[in-house]
Amino acid sequence: MSGSQRRTPSFFAAVAINLTILAAVATAAALVPGDPDEPRTIHDRLIMKFNDMRQVSGGRVATEGYYEDLFQHSTRAVAVSALVSGNWAAKWNAWEFTAIRRSTTRRTGDYLHFELVPKLDVEELDGRLVTNSFGLADREYTRERRPGFRRVAFIGDSMTRGLGSTPGANYESLLEDALNARQPNPELDGYELLNFGVEGYRLTQMVEVVRTKAAAFSPDCYVVVLTDLSLTRKWADHIWQLVNDGVDLRYDFLRDLVKRARLRIGDDPITMETKLAPYRMETLRWALRTIRDSAAEQRADVVVLLMPVVSDPVAQAAAFQGVHQLTADLGLPAIDLLDTFVGIEDFIPYKTSPGDIHPSNLGHRRLFERLVVRWENDSRAWHDLTGLDDVIRVPQDEVSSRRSPGAVVLQGAADRDEACRIEGAACFDFCRLNCVNTHGWRGSRRLASRSHRRRPKNQAGSPKGSGSSVRDVPS
Repeated sequence: MSGSQRRTPSFFAAVAINLTILAAVATAAALVPGDPDEPRTIHDRLIMKFNDMRQVSGGRVATEGYYEDLFQHSTRAVAVSALVSGNWAAKWNAWEFTAIRRSTTRRTGDYLHFELVPKLDVEELDGRLVTNSFGLADREYTRERRPGFRRVAFIGDSMTRGLGSTPGANYESLLEDALNARQPNPELDGYELLNFGVEGYRLTQMVEVVRTKAAAFSPDCYVVVLTDLSLTRKWADHIWQLVNDGVDLRYDFLRDLVKRARLRIGDDPITMETKLAPYRMETLRWALRTIRDSAAEQRADVVVLLMPVVSDPVAQAAAFQGVHQLTADLGLPAIDLLDTFVGIEDFIPYKTSPGDIHPSNLGHRRLFERLVVRWENDSRAWHDLTGLDDVIRVPQDEVSSRRSPGAVVLQGAADRDEACRIEGAACFDFCRLNCVNTHGWRGSRRLASRSHRRRPKNQAGSPKGSGSSVRDVPS
């Protein structure tokens, strides 16, 4: 027998395996719910699925994968993984979202490239997407800020938008409800937290949102939420998309960057990533500096939020290396939530689905609880959020004498949530007198009035609106 004849069984086995996989994909393509305008025949839908998997078509970049690594992998990777591992739920959710986003986002034809469609109410994954008349994944607001209310704009990607969660259950909505329930600043009537998060937005798009879209709503503070998508994972896709589409880069820094990196129309993803890799931190610095300066022109504060996805915290930490130093160099307060899911052995309850990285309602609740603890203990960031003029520090030697009988002295932020629950005080209740941490922080002037050391308002050296100042309580 010749060598070719001996290999014939293996050849036919390979063909059989490929045909089996193709049949399985075709069957799944027919079963997955799609857009009303989507082809309904198995043949047409299969062709459409394969077209979605393509990276480049006719010199223009396909949107699959650009809108975001919504599920750690592209639809193709999820499908292959599902066929091998039997994880059909992950594949189903990925394809379901691919169909949904066709009717939830629209192309803008400009620098932003795409945005959410206004006035939506659609199911997605295990949650629901509801947008208001301005195309924000949020409740309805007026463009003009209400008198007596402090307005905060959250700028981010799908983690901030709350992909896969139910309306009102993401961390931003929970924070807004808690602020208005507790009213930490007695000089205000309330808070409005506006969610400008859009799935797939890179930091270069967030710059434009701060300068144009969000600016039209006159926020007092911007919260810029960074995920590994903004920092490492496909961080430059937006730049690549603009170049391939021939859209104006708008900013001189980006025009110069493209020239220096020698980026060209038609560059494949690997080539693009290789060319732009040396400029990652430089671009991050430019983006945050531009956001800071634009906010200053609007007389608004800026807080940076480091947000994890629901996956291995150790693996994510590498993406954020150098970010703390960068925010410090730019004079921006940074709230670090990267340890939110540390110590959790089973991530599934905290995810929208087993094959996903986005938090479920439970995951958002955990992010919210960690956020309040961290925010409350950063005097400047707390001022920027609440508008308080000062944060009062209780001297360390008075901590034990200030505590009510049976109170818990916390050893750090990690165990603070549990300690507050043990004491029957919500973590958000600004460390009531029976819940004081070892650093001796008090959250607000409202809390100070509960103690026996009330401080007069607007003392010399801390004029109203001048920013936060941390002072010792007089003995």
